[in-house]
Amino acid sequence: VNPYRKHTPAMIDSLKKAGLGYRTNDSEIFDKIGDIPLREVVYRVHPLPPSLKPLIWDFGSMDNDTEKEYIKLIVKSKLSGVALSEADKEALVCLISGCQDILRQRTDQCSFVSLRDVNRFIEVF
Repeated sequence: VNPYRKHTPAMIDSLKKAGLGYRTNDSEIFDKIGDIPLREVVYRVHPLPPSLKPLIWDFGSMDNDTEKEYIKLIVKSKLSGVALSEADKEALVCLISGCQDILRQRTDQCSFVSLRDVNRFIEVF
């Protein structure tokens, strides 16, 4: 189990150059996971207590076609009262699905996608 995901070297360099008002010299950093400074990780996950371990379930991830079907359902239900043609709704589904694919291919912290992102987009739309 990997309890953290590290930023890319380019992102780490960018964060170091930004300064952000705190120590930027690696020798001055004391908050670490092993040898890795905590500021270099995208997120941290705290270990589960033993009592919750039997409840762990790996749902895996959806393939692109299944995700696109869910996106269609979200668009259909959330935009049912909006005056959009079916062709426009289908174009919107393709656009959202394509954006999800592009983000998933990234190698930095922006590579995570979820159906919550689709719901957020529809709320803004």
